[in-house]
Amino acid sequence: MLEVHNLVTGYGKAVIVQGVSLEVKPGELVTIIGPNGAGKSTLIKAIARLIPTFSGEVRYNGVNITNLPPDKLIEIGINYVPQLENVFPNMTVMENLEMGALKNENAFERNLARVFEIFPILEERQEQKAKKLSGGERQMLALARALMSDPQLLLLDEPTAALAPNLVTEILKIIKTLKEKEQLSILLVEQNARKSLEICDRAYILVMGKVARTGTGKELLSDPELGKAFLGA
Repeated sequence: MLEVHNLVTGYGKAVIVQGVSLEVKPGELVTIIGPNGAGKSTLIKAIARLIPTFSGEVRYNGVNITNLPPDKLIEIGINYVPQLENVFPNMTVMENLEMGALKNENAFERNLARVFEIFPILEERQEQKAKKLSGGERQMLALARALMSDPQLLLLDEPTAALAPNLVTEILKIIKTLKEKEQLSILLVEQNARKSLEICDRAYILVMGKVARTGTGKELLSDPELGKAFLGA
């Protein structure tokens, strides 16, 4: 579904991501882990077309989307959820969901019912302004708003950042549910390496802008050397 070939990107003249290749197959949950400063968020921002690609190629369902404007991604089935500023704080929960459905208004009622089934707390909070939600509820709203566009592929940038441990577990459980029950393909950048490896199909370890290792979540979790280097084991 998603193919990234030798992607080089960064900010200004600074090269951060240095020739990364990866893929996400239909129905897969793939995670990107690595130390701080490895280029994880930079990589997913380039895939989401928020920063320029210096060289390399991004393909989606066989089509080259390397230079596609970011607003066109939703139309072809890709939705990106950033780590920060991922909800409209002065809008209500319902208004946020309506914004998420702007390019898919015909399916609004169906998707709203689907979202409220996955996130029942949002149905309870639908008239509440987003800025009054807890951190975990805001992340749920960000995910829910993305689902209102009926995506096939979700790009998630550190959805558990700054959350309490119990909320980290809850958000990752929801992400796994989206993969299994909603049959979504997901590319997840995550700082909680061990927990993300426990739920993913495959993972890429990024170090200094390059892929240092790839494998299934189980393979990487069982590697003692990787445990010492990245998992605090």
